[in-house]
Amino acid sequence: MALTLLLLAFLGSWSSQRAYAQSILPACQEELTRDYVFPSPRYDQDETMFWINVSESLLWRSQDNGQTWQL
Repeated sequence: MALTLLLLAFLGSWSSQRAYAQSILPACQEELTRDYVFPSPRYDQDETMFWINVSESLLWRSQDNGQTWQL
């Protein structure tokens, strides 16, 4: 639970910094892809992580702390 809250706090601060940086730079003509990696709710017991590849509409899963990934 604490790991999940820490990750959410980190992602929240990162996205606000990213939004600030984008306001300074010129607009990009090409849309960048976005990927999301997040732990399972029971990560401390199962070491499972999920990775969403938005550009290809894929969901990957790792059950060994990110060492290997499976569709």
